[in-house]
Amino acid sequence: MYTTAYWSGGHGGGTGTYGKLVRQPAVPGNAWYKSPPWSWDWNATIANNRNNTDSLGNDLGSAGILRNSRNNQWTVGLISKAYWKLTDNWKTSFGIDWRKAEIDHFREVRDLLGGSYFLYTGNEFDTPEQQKKKLGDKIAYYNTNTVDWFGAYLQGEYTKDRITGYGTVGWSMISYGYTNHFKKAATGGGELTSSTDWINGYQIKGGASYRFTGVNSVFFNAGYVSKVPIFDQVINDRDGTVATDPTNETFTSFELGTNNKFADGKVNTNLNLYYTTWMDRANRVSIQDQAGNDNLILLKGIDARHMGVEFEVNWMPVSLLRLDGTVSFGNWVYTDDVNGTYVDYSGGTPTEKDYNYYIKDLKVGDQPQTGLVLGATVYPVKGMSFQVLWSMYSNMYAIGNQQVEQILLIGDKVGKLLLIISWIFISTMHYHSTSLVYLSKYLHMHLTC
Repeated sequence: MYTTAYWSGGHGGGTGTYGKLVRQPAVPGNAWYKSPPWSWDWNATIANNRNNTDSLGNDLGSAGILRNSRNNQWTVGLISKAYWKLTDNWKTSFGIDWRKAEIDHFREVRDLLGGSYFLYTGNEFDTPEQQKKKLGDKIAYYNTNTVDWFGAYLQGEYTKDRITGYGTVGWSMISYGYTNHFKKAATGGGELTSSTDWINGYQIKGGASYRFTGVNSVFFNAGYVSKVPIFDQVINDRDGTVATDPTNETFTSFELGTNNKFADGKVNTNLNLYYTTWMDRANRVSIQDQAGNDNLILLKGIDARHMGVEFEVNWMPVSLLRLDGTVSFGNWVYTDDVNGTYVDYSGGTPTEKDYNYYIKDLKVGDQPQTGLVLGATVYPVKGMSFQVLWSMYSNMYAIGNQQVEQILLIGDKVGKLLLIISWIFISTMHYHSTSLVYLSKYLHMHLTC
């Protein structure tokens, strides 16, 4: 039995503009929005902020500023696993997984750009004087989200002669919590909070392999997963509204393949065919509008189909040399149109509007659907190797702008040459590794001791 307790945490985020800033059109005299690519006019913005007064000469502070978007989080958890050999043929394992996480989302003043303060009226707990925000003060939104998780699994494996089979069942439940530090609750005058009941998910997976000989085999895997929806599908983190009947994401997958060795083990091949449907997926798409404001699209009910074939081969003609090749072809598409919510932050307080997004038959993005990798590795002495890799990827797509148009990210093909020279020395006292990597005409040296 093995048990691990852990804690992890971190602070991160990004930066951008907030409020009204001056923009410089590409063609002088034109409106900035009619003359792309426009740019920020920082000098004019600073001058405006310094001279931003009312008719009586009272300082009105900065009209536009730089802001940070912050995400601060921590997670604590406990994982425990146990292994039990029932017979020579049956092996089982089971375990539990408990986690608790807290995430703070907020924006803060980064630079007043010449002004003395920035007026933000969206915090219902602020006094008039506290509405005058200085460096580091929070603006736009300030929410704390919590996630409580508990799960368990049971797995069994059976092996006899040429047959191996396995099965896994898993179950999890998640509860979400929300606190809006800028909004008052309807009663009591405290901060607006909301929470969910426990939401259940589960998974069932199984597979089998058959060995024709000691070096040739076929395998088949199948699985079904009902995944608990992400936070944004359950709680609206602008107003705290809780969904009455959130829908789980589901995955159904099938995989068929074969592993083979030839020429006394000098040639190894792996062939894999897969088919997966991913239903009711949710996604967040960060976009920037024509005015340069960072906004958000929340998509729900996304259905996609992933299918393809992958083939790997390696050949070791002599003990000092190994040649490798990998090729993959995929066809990943969205199968239905979806609806989504466009969240506009440009006015200070987030506003929402629902749209239909016509993504049916568009390609799934963020990963190339066709790939080819060739390589050669030389082993001159024990513990030392030289490796050269050449890779080509194509059919890589992404989702962009408010209309969720299909954009080809990297052209038709991308080729890359990678040279790795490594030397490893291991003794009872220390481990030493030095690597020189040549990638696209840049040289990087990594040294660890």
